Amino acid sequence: MSDPIEFLDLMERAEHQRRARRNFIRLCGGAAAMTGGLALLSGCNDDDEGEPAPTVSATPTPTVSDVDVLNFALQLEYLEGNYTLTRCRAKASRQACRPARARRARW
Repeated sequence: MSDPIEFLDLMERAEHQRRARRNFIRLCGGAAAMTGGLALLSGCNDDDEGEPAPTVSATPTPTVSDVDVLNFALQLEYLEGNYTLTRCRAKASRQACRPARARRARW
């Protein structure tokens, strides 16, 4: 960049990009403010027709059976197997894919 005109051109392009970024951020801020205002206005509707509010009832506690616990354990095993398989595929050496017992030095 020994040419001063080339340097000035570069600075001008950088200033143009800076202005474009500022305008974009300003536009995003305006859109966010408008969305928030519309969300606030949508919550203020005029539907006071005298309908009674629904009564709140106690939420029943879910019962957990043995089958649910076993299904959960099985899903965890599937996740662990998938993770191990993915990790082994990503490794370059097959040594990392073998179980810990097989990696120990054999005497």
